[in-house]
Amino acid sequence: RVVGKAAFHFQAYDQEVSALQEAVKDRDVAQLRSLLVSWPYSREEEEWIKGNAHYQAWFHVYCESCAALEKAVQEVAPTPLRESLSRWPFSSQDQAYRAADAQLQVWAVDHKRQSDRVTSAVEDRDVAGLRSALQEWLWNKLEEVYVRGEAHANLWGPGYDAALACMRQAQQERMIPALASLVKEWQFSHADAHYRLALAQLEELEPLYSKTMQAMQRAVQSRDIEACLEIASMWSFGVDDQYGKLLEQVAGWRPEYEKFK
Repeated sequence: RVVGKAAFHFQAYDQEVSALQEAVKDRDVAQLRSLLVSWPYSREEEEWIKGNAHYQAWFHVYCESCAALEKAVQEVAPTPLRESLSRWPFSSQDQAYRAADAQLQVWAVDHKRQSDRVTSAVEDRDVAGLRSALQEWLWNKLEEVYVRGEAHANLWGPGYDAALACMRQAQQERMIPALASLVKEWQFSHADAHYRLALAQLEELEPLYSKTMQAMQRAVQSRDIEACLEIASMWSFGVDDQYGKLLEQVAGWRPEYEKFK
């Protein structure tokens, strides 16, 4: 029977061996390294040699895995960080893993919200919303969702800007047929604020435009120049092609009208 100091030493040795075996079992590289360095017995001991063999076999991959986590955190790249954590081949109790996972949890809600916003804007062809989402993006701009969103913004941007400029001009000049055509041919999101404003203006003015245009057409058809001149004096829209041709007809009659007035 082992008693006294000898029993104490055997117990301490068994604890060290058990700790090494547990670290190997859990693939806890950082803990294994600490135990190997602080090992108080001969490094010729079989358990130390086996533990060190595992450590040497894992060391290179462990360093690469830690570097990948650190890089993703430094570059504020949640998606690569999530992927690196999912591929982590060692203990989830490792300090490097836990710190990176904690950082990912801090980012998770905002990253998902912004990623969903970019994705939704792409799906809806919402160029204004997409530009805004990209401008407010907090994360690494090499993230796939950002790269895809930016590519679509660059692809659609020139067409959107051109259509928007024409729409604004038609609104400013109250060119109702042109505005109606631009609204009908709009290729982007119908939730776009500029589109909705143009649509609201069109819905407000188009009935009055149509009513006034029909009155002008009837007056021209009946050669009622006084009615034509009255309508022209109250015309509150732009001079589109159809209205311009009617004015030309009226202008052609006016000398004759003035002669017999």
